[in-house]
This record gives sequence, C-alpha cells and structure tokens, in this order.
Amino acid sequence: MTMTDESAPDTKAETPTEPQEFIAFLLAVNKGRSEKELTAALQKLVEAVQESRKGGKLTYTLNIAPSKADGAVNVTDSIAVKAPTLDRPTSIFFIDEAHNLVRNPANQNVLPFDH
Repeated sequence: MTMTDESAPDTKAETPTEPQEFIAFLLAVNKGRSEKELTAALQKLVEAVQESRKGGKLTYTLNIAPSKADGAVNVTDSIAVKAPTLDRPTSIFFIDEAHNLVRNPANQNVLPFDH
C-alpha cells in the first residue's frame, strides 16, 4: 500500500493563528526578572501614592530591533517609576535691608532666651 500526498502526515510546524498573550511574553523577558521588577515597582508606587495622596507613573518600555540571526529580533526592556513625593514643610523667612533671608522681621525686637 502506498501513501499519496493527501494521506501523508503533515510535517510542517503549524503557525499559531492567535497572538501570543502579553503576559506569557513578559514572563519570558529577562528570564522572568522583568515581571518581578514590575511587580515590586507597582507595589512601591501604590504605597507612595497612598501615602502622599498624589499620582505617580510606572512606565514599561520594550525596544525591539532586528537581529543578525534570520527570523530573530533583539528585545531589551526598561522600567521607569515616577513616584510622588511628600510635600516638604514650608519655612517662613523675612528679607532684611541687605536682601538676606532672616528668620525674624527687621522691625521686631527679639526676646532673649536663657538656656
């Protein structure tokens, strides 16, 4: 019995019809370290936002460039966090005649304090 082309097993690798899920790709980038760094950065950012009551930003950037190998690309990534900061306290100063910043107004007497 001979096999015809129609009954021969298909030896070609099937091309996926669905795109790869991004999370699967992310878990493969940098051997999974990028996903762990993103997780830690997200947690710290949320903590800073909660503490400061201000917004922040987490940016994940992928750079994809052609590779010298046929059918391949080089992938590098970067993680940038712009965390909010707490407001710093305000100090009040007065300006003297020489335009110096001083703690007491020029027209007010300073009370002596004994230590």
